Amino acid sequence: MITNEEINIFNSLGLSYCQAKIYLTLANSEGLTVKAIANATKMAREQTYNIMPKLVQQGLVEKIIENPIKYKAIPINECVSKLMDDRKRKTLELETKTKELLKNFSKRKMDQISDVPQFVLLGSKERVLQKIKNLIKTSQNEMSVITSWQRALWTFFSFHDLYKKSLERGTVFRIIIGDPPISSENNMGNVEELKKNPNFKIRFLRVPFKSILAIKDDCDAILITSASSSIDDTPGLCSVNSAFIEIARIYFENMWYNSIEV
Repeated sequence: MITNEEINIFNSLGLSYCQAKIYLTLANSEGLTVKAIANATKMAREQTYNIMPKLVQQGLVEKIIENPIKYKAIPINECVSKLMDDRKRKTLELETKTKELLKNFSKRKMDQISDVPQFVLLGSKERVLQKIKNLIKTSQNEMSVITSWQRALWTFFSFHDLYKKSLERGTVFRIIIGDPPISSENNMGNVEELKKNPNFKIRFLRVPFKSILAIKDDCDAILITSASSSIDDTPGLCSVNSAFIEIARIYFENMWYNSIEV
């Protein structure tokens, strides 16, 4: 029987909850079809079909050419070793990028005084919502977002068309959702349509966030000071200050590295 502790260990090594569950199921067998995997893991067959190519590409699962096709897990000691090596490589890459980022940050001069306010506090629901809509609507390169589960579902529903248009324009969305429900990977509503676009990337971090952050194209950002209260009574701090955005970027990248791919 697969335990939650075993799944959590593979989560920490970089696999999603569903990927870990499928790998461990295969590791306890001599090879299974997609139908048998779906039945054993109690996952939808379509979801299982979508996950298998990723595990094969990672080299954690082998495809057996039979009729019907079966899948077999590589030995668990090889899998753990491979995932550990991948994690070490990603850590080294992140350290290199972080050093370069900090180097550029330390060299950057203070922003010149201009007519554009560097910091603006938005105190009403209407102004906060309009700011979020404008960030999505005018994004060109990337939107980096840290949010709560309830806020994420609300924005996916309310701004669905804006997300679609931005994705069609080529904007990359990287969204970290804090403290999602256990069954959230199979219960994300109309976001499934957005997830079909490879530029729409969601990760989970199983800790609650105390604030919400959105960064647009590394030139504009908003910090909402509570992730739990309703949007009606939550002020938002907006900024185009490069130093503020640089710090926000470092924080986001650290959270992204420690989050779990959906």
